[in-house]
This record gives sequence, C-alpha cells and structure tokens, in this order.
Amino acid sequence: MAGRAVGQRVLRDALLDHVAVLVTPDGTPAAPVEVPQRLVQGLVRMGFLGAADGSAAGGAAAVQVRVAGRWVGLVGPHGAAWLQKATDLAVTPLKNHPNG
Repeated sequence: MAGRAVGQRVLRDALLDHVAVLVTPDGTPAAPVEVPQRLVQGLVRMGFLGAADGSAAGGAAAVQVRVAGRWVGLVGPHGAAWLQKATDLAVTPLKNHPNG
C-alpha cells in the first residue's frame, strides 16, 4: 500500500490524533492548547494518575496541562507525558558531513 497505514491502523491513528481536550489558559489571552487523545492515553496507560480507583488523590486525580515551545505535556500526581506533533519536526541535512 505504498507505505500508508491501512485498516485498523488507520482507525487507531485517527482516534489517537483526535483532539480530546481543548484547554483555554487562565489570565493572559493566549491560544487554546489542543490535547490529543494520544497524550491522554499515554498518561493513563503509564500509570501517572495513580491507582485505578482514584484513592491516591481522594477521588479524581488532578492533571495540569503544560506548554513548552512546541511541546504539550500532561502532568499527573505520579509523572508526566509530553508530546510534540510529528508534523512540527524537521530534518535538515548537513552539507559538509565528513562521511558522505
């Protein structure tokens, strides 16, 4: 299929890239922060929210959304997950590379 994802993989990627949460920062007027489902799943599946029953934080665990340049992060009680969109990455070849 010429390197393209097909079938279940297309569906999975579409669901993970879906913007699950749109956060509007308090205070200074800034652009809303898009939090894709991929980042939410990363935080949850790595166990950064704590116990499954939520008992570690007295019910629901608090999660902070952080932005650093092009990176978006979710910070839970037990860790953080960060994501940078692959479309924001750039590859710059070296012109005077010694090996070729």
